[in-house]
Amino acid sequence: MHPLTTVPPSPSPTGPKSKLANGKTVTNLASYNFYNFNANEQIKEKAIQTLRTYGVGPCGPPQFYGTQDVHMKTEADIASYLGTEGCIVYAHSFSTISSVIPSFCKRGDIIVADRGVNYSIRRGLEISRSSVKWYNHGDMDELEQVLRKVVKEQAGKKLTRRFIVTEALFETTGDINNLPKLVRPWLTQVNWLKRTD
Repeated sequence: MHPLTTVPPSPSPTGPKSKLANGKTVTNLASYNFYNFNANEQIKEKAIQTLRTYGVGPCGPPQFYGTQDVHMKTEADIASYLGTEGCIVYAHSFSTISSVIPSFCKRGDIIVADRGVNYSIRRGLEISRSSVKWYNHGDMDELEQVLRKVVKEQAGKKLTRRFIVTEALFETTGDINNLPKLVRPWLTQVNWLKRTD
């Protein structure tokens, strides 16, 4: 008998903790519902109201599916909160990162990336056609070595744009990156820091 056939079903909603039919509570590692938002009654009610008003169609950035008032309000609210001129809201992190990296990074740019980045970031790196240099997951010493090597190799050549690509909270491992430690020494050596949360 296959081991999965003996796993009792979960009669409770998907969340960070799930109660199985046998009464045992387990940690659900297969859900993106880390904060258990799907159990929040206010959020459920707002979701129902939104579905009744807009239906299920507006599920992407305005450039793909058309601008609606909720897109513009959300973007304005986020930009105001962050103190920026504007922002773009995407429907899913995969489409965000695999679109954003290629829009900023092009052929000839150099990207130094953590080996632990998730699949959507790897796809974005591939699509960008930039030169990618890898450093071992979370290894700030190796990152420093790679960046110093890039600077040395670029000496005397036409200046190229350099990017560090990493995650703040790694999707595949759950590790948290020390972003201040990562950024401070390299502010003059790289153009941007890409991150996903």
